[in-house]
Amino acid sequence: MNAPTLPTIGTKFLYRRSQASRELVLWTVRDIWTTTNAAGKIVKTEYRCSHQFVGMAVEAGFPVVSIQMAIADHGVPE
Repeated sequence: MNAPTLPTIGTKFLYRRSQASRELVLWTVRDIWTTTNAAGKIVKTEYRCSHQFVGMAVEAGFPVVSIQMAIADHGVPE
């Protein structure tokens, strides 16, 4: 079994808007934030993603596992 690849900037994925809603929203990875400790070791990676809602960009942070699961469940949109 192959390990899922890490998302890069520009990766698109479908993710549910909320727990109650079954509507899927097209998100795009815009930036990758890393947090390091005093020794310089990366302790956290957050993928900043956005989507359009009523003509405005909505941003949120996702962990890598959420993006990988969304791509595994719904595939990569064209």
